[in-house]
Amino acid sequence: MSRYGRDRAGVHLPAGGVLAALRAEGYGGAAEDAIDDTLTFVPFRKLPRWFKWRWLVATVRDAVQGWWFRVADVAADAWGVWHRSRD
Repeated sequence: MSRYGRDRAGVHLPAGGVLAALRAEGYGGAAEDAIDDTLTFVPFRKLPRWFKWRWLVATVRDAVQGWWFRVADVAADAWGVWHRSRD
């Protein structure tokens, strides 16, 4: 990135570098994979405060989603067993 706020491809980047660009794009947009990669590979203590909150939200969301999938799998298995036993 040059000192004028544009990268070599001519894309405008907000002042503050890549982390500021990720924050401006937001989660759920084009930066979702980049944000997840940053949360995976950058040590937690080196993340800015807003990124630490994003890490917490992503961790809780992933845990709840995992629990939900396990419950759905058990329910589907129980449904299948119930219907096979009735046939």
